[in-house]
Amino acid sequence: MNRENKSEYIELYDGIRIKILISKEDGANFDLCILEMDSGTEAPLHKHEEDEAFYILSGELEFHLGERKVKATQGDHIYVPKGLNHSAFNLAKNKVKAIVVHNPPRF
Repeated sequence: MNRENKSEYIELYDGIRIKILISKEDGANFDLCILEMDSGTEAPLHKHEEDEAFYILSGELEFHLGERKVKATQGDHIYVPKGLNHSAFNLAKNKVKAIVVHNPPRF
């Protein structure tokens, strides 16, 4: 199934965008997205009803996962279990790009 707006990014927060590639609209039991975060942006503390996984394509993010802080750079992956309070910060001078998967699908 091809969504007409698959090439469009959705603004989640100021300077943070997501492009949904595969979702429940496609009949999938997960969603596959591309995340972009501008330099200096922050995804505030939040939690999901879905498991979430990140694979960093470029840049560097600092994740707060419950009480832990974890830095992730190109080639790193981060798993965030459902229900865990988490946030992400782009402290670098460059934009971050990452693949994000939610299971079950969030979008």
